[in-house]
Amino acid sequence: MRLAAYLSCSRHGVFYFRWPIPPRLHPDRKRSHVRLSLRTRCPATARRLSHALVLAGQSTIEAASAQGMRYDEIRGQVAQHFQEQLARFKAGVMENGPPDEDRQMRMRNIRAMLGRNWAAHADQRGADQAAQQVRAFCEHRGVDPDSLAPNVRQGLNEALVHGAGAFWQEAAGFLDSLERFDLNPALSAGAAVAAVLGNAPAAHVSYQDVLAEYLTELQRTGQVRGKTADSKREALVLLGEITDSKPIAAMTKADARRVKDVLLRYPKNRNKMAATKGKRLSDVLDLPGVETIATRTVNAYISALQTFFGWAVSHGHASETSLTAQE
Repeated sequence: MRLAAYLSCSRHGVFYFRWPIPPRLHPDRKRSHVRLSLRTRCPATARRLSHALVLAGQSTIEAASAQGMRYDEIRGQVAQHFQEQLARFKAGVMENGPPDEDRQMRMRNIRAMLGRNWAAHADQRGADQAAQQVRAFCEHRGVDPDSLAPNVRQGLNEALVHGAGAFWQEAAGFLDSLERFDLNPALSAGAAVAAVLGNAPAAHVSYQDVLAEYLTELQRTGQVRGKTADSKREALVLLGEITDSKPIAAMTKADARRVKDVLLRYPKNRNKMAATKGKRLSDVLDLPGVETIATRTVNAYISALQTFFGWAVSHGHASETSLTAQE
C-alpha cells in the first residue's frame, strides 16, 4: 500500500493522516473523509503510525460493509425505484402523448405474460443477466452490491422481478385508460351540468394521475427548477403516502390535520438515514434520537401543498370547500 497517499503535512511541518469514507457508508450518501493529526514532524514516525491506521481503517470499512442492507430496506428501495419510473412514464405520456403502436403492443404483451407466469419467465434469465440487473440497480441507488449478503442479494433479485412486473401492469393499464372517455353517465342532470361548468370536482381521477398532470405542467412551463422542484415533488409524494393516494376530490379537513401532524413528526433525511431508509411512514415517526425536519421545511412543504391544491381547484380536480383546511 502507498502510505504517502494518506499522509499530508501542514504548513507547520506536522503530519496528518487522511482516511476516505465510502459514500455507501455515509448517512447522506456523499464522499467524506476523516482527518487526524499524528502530532509528529518525523517522516519515519508518520509512516509507522499511518501503517497502523490504514489497517484499522480497512478493518472498520470491511466490518461496516459486511452488514449490508436489511431485506425490508431493499424492498423499500425497489418500490421507490419503480414508483419513480412509473411517475416519469406517466408524466412523459401526459406531455408528449402515448408511445408508438409497436411499443404499446410490446407493453401489452409483457402484461399478458405477467398474467400467465411472470416468475417462471423471470427464472429463465441467465445468472449473468440477473447479476447485471442487480448491479445496475445498486449503482443507481447508491448501494454497494458487494456488501449484500447472499440471502439479501437473492431477495433483491426477486424484488426486482416483482417490481418490474408491477411497473408493466400499471404502465400498460395507464395507456388503456387513455383510450376510454368516462363521461360518468351515473351523474344526475344537475351534477353533470355542474361538472361541465367546472363547478364539480372529478372524483374519479386518481391522485397519481392528478399529480402527474401537475408535475408535467410545472416542467413544461418552467415555473420551478432545481431544489425547489425537488422539494415540491417530495411534499406531494409524501401527501400521497399519508393519505394512501386518496383522490384529491375526496380529501377532507381531517386529511389536512393528519398531514400537518405528520409533518411536525417527520424525520430529517428519511431516505438517507439508516434508521429510517426504506421503512414505512408509520415506522419512522417519533423515533428516539432521530431529528425531525426543520420548521422552515415544514412551512415549505405546506406552501407546496397549498399551491398544489389551489391548482387542483382551478383545474376542476377538487372543490374549494373540501380543501379549506389547507389554507
